[in-house]
Amino acid sequence: MTDEAWDPEFKMQRPFLAAAVLFEASLGLLALLLAHLLGSPWLPAHWLSPQSIVVGIAVAAFATLPTLALAILLDRSQHPSFQEVGRFVRRHLLSYCRDCSTFELALLAFAAGLGEELLFRIFLQQWLSTMLPIVAAVALAGIAFGGLHCVSPTYVLIATLMGCYLGLLLVVFHNPWVPIATHALYDWLIIRYLLATSPASDDES
Repeated sequence: MTDEAWDPEFKMQRPFLAAAVLFEASLGLLALLLAHLLGSPWLPAHWLSPQSIVVGIAVAAFATLPTLALAILLDRSQHPSFQEVGRFVRRHLLSYCRDCSTFELALLAFAAGLGEELLFRIFLQQWLSTMLPIVAAVALAGIAFGGLHCVSPTYVLIATLMGCYLGLLLVVFHNPWVPIATHALYDWLIIRYLLATSPASDDES
């Protein structure tokens, strides 16, 4: 990987990456709009402090490990449902990511972590928690998150469980950067893992 991959002036030429980053950014903007319209609890000032960000990233480095380990185990499973998910991801995602630079993959993962967590955890889960017990809020936000990933019933179930896990991280640590960084780091690592373990021919199968 060349040093140019980390150049902040690097221009992303791939339409897929540009569209994906814009989509994730739009989810974050939607969260801001809905929070304003519905008067939902939002980001307290201390959540935006450098200390909060550093702590969130540090916790995420450990919180990502169980999700990554589970994803790798499921990817290696011989169960037809999990194999179907693996084939879908390789066919519809890896073919776009295989030629991406490190910077592009990091940008995509960060955009997904930030945009989706702003919408489903920072807005939706907090808004639901003003009306429902926190367990219900976490579960409903997780189900909504799973619905966004409506690829197959198995994929939705996995995404829903992941959403609930991220929601619990927000409840336990009361720091939005924990689920944001965990989500982003997981996405980046799982894509790197799949790229490293999948030959290019898998993208076409």
